[in-house]
Amino acid sequence: MKSEIRKSIRKYGIAIMVGAAFLTLSLSLNHFLEAETAAEKVRLLCDGFTIGGTVLVCAGAFVWLHNQGMFHGIGYALSYAVKGLIPGALATDVPERYGDYVERKNEKGPVKGYSFLFVVGGGFFAVAVILLIAFFLL
Repeated sequence: MKSEIRKSIRKYGIAIMVGAAFLTLSLSLNHFLEAETAAEKVRLLCDGFTIGGTVLVCAGAFVWLHNQGMFHGIGYALSYAVKGLIPGALATDVPERYGDYVERKNEKGPVKGYSFLFVVGGGFFAVAVILLIAFFLL
């Protein structure tokens, strides 16, 4: 039980640190410390939290799309492209059918336990909405 809690804390902690890294990057690139008015600082903070939330939610959406098999066609095409770059690989190797490729990829099963990306990303968005409201009230 404790190991599951530790894993959850670790996942959420890493996601928060990634979001905070994007927040910090956004603030530093937009010269947050040089902002003169409170409204400008609140706007920059809102932008930073929005960027961090967007990155986390998009990462979760990417994993969800991967679980749905949306990238099987791209992977299949790239495997042929790589084999085409190796001299003689396509001539000596029996080509794998697309159906067999999809079955092989689906044997592993879907990725599980990625909902924390949506939770943390939603938290960043919630802070951004609060800052947006504060910006318009200033």
